[in-house]
Amino acid sequence: MSASRNGTLCFGFNGDIYLQAPGTAPKKVNIHLTSRVTENTTVVPVADHIKYGVVSPSGKDIAFIFRGDVFSAGMEHGVIRQWTHTPGEEADLSFSPDGTKLLYASESSHGWRLCEMDLLHGKETVLLANNQENYQPLYSPDGKEVAYIENRVTLKIYNIASGKSRRIASLFSRRDHDQYFRWSPDARYLLLQYNQPGAGNQEVGLVAADGSGSVQNITQSGFSDEAPQWATDGKMMIWKSDRNGLRGFSTSSSRQQDVYALPFSGGSFKDAEQITKLTPSAAMLADVLLSKSGNKLYYLVKAGAAYQLWITDIPTKTSTMPLSVKAEDCSLQWDAAQQQLFLLTDARILQLDTTGQTRHSITIKGSMKIDLAAERKAMFSHIWRRTKEAFYTAGYHGADWEAYGRNYEKFLPHIANNFELAEMVSEMLGELNVSHSGATGSHVVEEKEETASLGICYDVSYSGDGMKISEILPGGPLDQDAFNLKPGMFITAVDGEEITADKDLSQYLNHRAGKNTRLRIDDGGQRRDIVVTPVTPEAENDLLYKRWVKRNRDEVTRLSNGQLGYVHLYRMNDAAYRNAYSEIMGRYAGCKGIVVDTRFNRGGDLASDLGMMLSGTEIRKNTTDEQVESIEPGFRWTKPSVVIANEANYSDGSCFVFDYQYLHMGKLIGMPVPGSCTFMTGETLPDGNLHWSVPSLGVKSREGYYLENHQTEPDIRVRNAPEEIIKGRDQQLEAAIRELMKETAPSTL
Repeated sequence: MSASRNGTLCFGFNGDIYLQAPGTAPKKVNIHLTSRVTENTTVVPVADHIKYGVVSPSGKDIAFIFRGDVFSAGMEHGVIRQWTHTPGEEADLSFSPDGTKLLYASESSHGWRLCEMDLLHGKETVLLANNQENYQPLYSPDGKEVAYIENRVTLKIYNIASGKSRRIASLFSRRDHDQYFRWSPDARYLLLQYNQPGAGNQEVGLVAADGSGSVQNITQSGFSDEAPQWATDGKMMIWKSDRNGLRGFSTSSSRQQDVYALPFSGGSFKDAEQITKLTPSAAMLADVLLSKSGNKLYYLVKAGAAYQLWITDIPTKTSTMPLSVKAEDCSLQWDAAQQQLFLLTDARILQLDTTGQTRHSITIKGSMKIDLAAERKAMFSHIWRRTKEAFYTAGYHGADWEAYGRNYEKFLPHIANNFELAEMVSEMLGELNVSHSGATGSHVVEEKEETASLGICYDVSYSGDGMKISEILPGGPLDQDAFNLKPGMFITAVDGEEITADKDLSQYLNHRAGKNTRLRIDDGGQRRDIVVTPVTPEAENDLLYKRWVKRNRDEVTRLSNGQLGYVHLYRMNDAAYRNAYSEIMGRYAGCKGIVVDTRFNRGGDLASDLGMMLSGTEIRKNTTDEQVESIEPGFRWTKPSVVIANEANYSDGSCFVFDYQYLHMGKLIGMPVPGSCTFMTGETLPDGNLHWSVPSLGVKSREGYYLENHQTEPDIRVRNAPEEIIKGRDQQLEAAIRELMKETAPSTL
């Protein structure tokens, strides 16, 4: 929506554009377009976005998913074969024990079903199709049964001979295909990764394959325990855990893991005293395998843009790193005999010996034909159906989701690319009146228009030729002593082209980010040339943000006579927490109070950690008769605080201000904060270009209401008036200082 100076509104509705003058009804704009020819068939290389790679039992082939279809490639020459040709998505590959069949999930407009491909004859059989969502199929070791997931949360086993399924366990899901389970070699049990209700952390569980009994918690650590595997013919399990690894300050930050082993003896699956750590030190682990004898541990460590393959000899406790590869994704797999090791890295597969040396490698290359219109229709169907089944609460916020699906589907024939599809999907999801929803897609163009920045502010009142400098941003391209630039000087030419009053500056700086550019400077009639490297608009925004924070920090120091500190939280992540902790517990450790500014916070997952830091109560002092060395707790702020928030607080930025006010930690000052405290599920679709999200997990207060669309009203409501903003005043900041000074000293305002 946009508005003209006379108040006329222009907006889109249901595929049309309308104008509405003040006091009148909306009128549809009649738009006539010349017909365009859209090419809906294309050929794409089979290379990027390869998923679900799985090595055959013999190690001679690899199966994988590309663009939603099933492919295989021979390990000897890398020749690929396409097995399916559907507009929908296939996923979750599993070879039969003899390697003659391939099991996978296939999606249509009616949902996910289980299919089996006869690799000898090229014939597909639908194994299980009903009115449920069935995926993540995994053959049992004898090939007679298939473990799979029904409707995201139920683990079941399908008996191929009888055609009947039995329920095994109930799990929790945030997104499709997010469960993890593994058959025992004797097919009597399954190891799985799950979280106990309300706990939040991942544990390793074990459940009987016959459906008797419930899930046993094997790890019981309270930490995150993941990716369990059977080892040494079922006599042991190994898994990854962060119980002894380094981690970031925030709970949701990345953390190091170790590999642990637990032997199973005498039919017992729970003996924590027997747990052994196999890795010599914690690391950012990607994938793990154990040799058949149990003597060698193979594991991938993420190190910057590379994955390192490490091998630890467990008896001697010695480790080597024979290989390092640069890749976006990497995994390890054995053949059935555990004699050949395979490293799957993007579109490249390395066949290794047990010492980690490369014996053979192939790079997957090929092409496939895509019906883009059919693919877009399948992606639309997936988004609509996935939202219908997994929206965080019943009723869709009052929207008639069935009707909206039919309404928006009729526009598909007029959609020409993913940018247009994303716009339409975003509009459809917007009918739910919910945060964290929408879609993004791109339409590739030769070169996008991007105006570079010189890192300066211009005098907008000047209307003559050239540009008059009013301010030079600290740290910007022109903030260099050698340039000797000052406000009031003029930039009169860019690379020899005179800047005239009738042209916008963007025309002179287009496509110049990162390129040496010559500027002519006029300093009271004295002209000189300098060479500068302009920056991107994103870099300029960062400079402006730092300028804003410094201005606020200086203002708090000035108006409080140095008694208060100031910190701004731009995100809710580990980096933001570290910055806040450094400022609060370092720069402002001696202050009497802290102003915590959360305006324009875009979210993350930090609310609980930040609330913990700001809610400290001094319990004791570590001191002598003469001086205090520290207090307890020394890692939490124990003095008064206030929080500033506004309409732009989003996601976890909304959660935090609700928590802060609910716990009466201090006064909340600013403007009402929309309720967007919700967890979304994001997904990139098979084409690798279209990304969409919708909330799959809500957040409830202790009183039982959802925080989504629940507005948080500030304790002290203050609006920053535009006429005061242009004068350099921040009324919300001033109010926060006044309120906090009441608890520390008489107001100076």
